[in-house]
Amino acid sequence: MSARSQRILSSAQLLPAEQFWHDLHHKPARRRSPRVHANVPVSLSPIEGTEVPLHSNDLSYHGMQLRCDRVTAEILRPDSHGTKGQPIYAATLKLEIDGITLHISAHARVTYVALLPDAPASSEVAIGMAFVRFEDGAQQALEHFIEYHMMPAGWL
Repeated sequence: MSARSQRILSSAQLLPAEQFWHDLHHKPARRRSPRVHANVPVSLSPIEGTEVPLHSNDLSYHGMQLRCDRVTAEILRPDSHGTKGQPIYAATLKLEIDGITLHISAHARVTYVALLPDAPASSEVAIGMAFVRFEDGAQQALEHFIEYHMMPAGWL
């Protein structure tokens, strides 16, 4: 075969299964860490002394996705002009592993806001949050929670 006949196909010429693997291994913006589905209570404090109750959709070592309704999203008022000027919120997560409740205290910043049109009204807004700092021991507790939920069945 000549060098010309061995050329690499463009992504438009790939079969659907090949396209999946191509995208998986060639995405420049892949996440640095895995996410686990976790519907846990989260409270954010946009102003000292106030708490906004939310629930998470997923958690990772670096952030979380929250779900809420439009009214709650308005309370947080995320700016749509990038993440640099976003306020940092005190966040408290209530995680449970085998009947033991872990309270995680951290500070997080809004990274994105998305409207989910097919979701129920109580969770039609997705808010991505990036952790910027943790209180003592909170990061290790979060990592323990994520690793616990990532273990294959039977490894516990």
